[in-house]
Amino acid sequence: MKAYALVSLLLLFSHHAYSAQKSISHCIEQYGENNDECLADVNDTSEAALNKAYEAKLKEIASFDYTRWWRGSQEQKDRMLATYKQNQKEWLQYRNSYCELVSTQAMGTHVFGEAMLGCVLNMNALRIDQINKIRL
Repeated sequence: MKAYALVSLLLLFSHHAYSAQKSISHCIEQYGENNDECLADVNDTSEAALNKAYEAKLKEIASFDYTRWWRGSQEQKDRMLATYKQNQKEWLQYRNSYCELVSTQAMGTHVFGEAMLGCVLNMNALRIDQINKIRL
C-alpha cells in the first residue's frame, strides 16, 4: 500500500517523477522507517537547487541592459524584477497548497512525508525548468 500510494502520486508528474522516486526510494531502502534525516537531505538539496536557479535569474534580470529591448525602459526592467519576485513568492504558496492537495490520500499514514516530499521535488524540478525558460 505504501509503495502504491507513493508511486500513484509521483506518476502525476511525468519525467521528473523518476528522479524524485529514485531519491526517495534510496532513503527508504537504506534507512527503512528511520529515513527522516535522509529525506530531509534530499529536500534540502532540491530547495538549494531551486534557490540557486531563482537567484541566478534574479541576478540576470537585475543586471540586464534594458536598452536591448525594443523601446525598453528602466521602468519595464523594474516591473519585471518586481513581478518575478512576486511570482516566486506566489508559486511557493501554490506549490505547498498543491502538494497538500495531492497528498491528501496519504494524510494520517506513515507515507504522508514521502508523498509530500515527492510532490515538492517534482514541483521544484518543474519550477527550475520554468525559471530557465525566462528569456530577456
